Amino acid sequence: MTNSSPIRKTVRIGVYVLVVGLLIAGLVATSPLGDGIYQHRRFLNTHIRIRDVIATWESPPPADVDPDIWRNNCGMMTTALGNICTTVDQVSNEEMDRLYQDVAAKDAEPNSVEKVEWFWDRLAEISPYGSTYVGAWRPVWDEPTEFPMEEPKIDQ
Repeated sequence: MTNSSPIRKTVRIGVYVLVVGLLIAGLVATSPLGDGIYQHRRFLNTHIRIRDVIATWESPPPADVDPDIWRNNCGMMTTALGNICTTVDQVSNEEMDRLYQDVAAKDAEPNSVEKVEWFWDRLAEISPYGSTYVGAWRPVWDEPTEFPMEEPKIDQ
């Protein structure tokens, strides 16, 4: 058997590919690109955790609020979260962690209009854009509309 047998060449090529792949993976993981990917993944995971907690606020609605109006307003909270906390460039991971801790603490309280108002206030504090967004959309929340306005007529 010679030094250049097909099996040895295949193994050697495989080892080279593996080493080069590990070097590239190591460079990406330790580069600003790798850190950016990590920061965005961390942000997304926290965002999902917050969204999942506020989704539980939809039910049961407070006794003094129409269930359809309450559902609509809970949907507006989810939309506001998505529009205000879009990326780690807008809201830091540290601020998202604080928001999650605050929301998780509020989750223990019964559903109420005050709880939702607190969430709007908290979103207004989270960033300059949060303040602008809440300033524009909170009046819509303060004057809730029942959706759907009318049942659609469907011809059969």
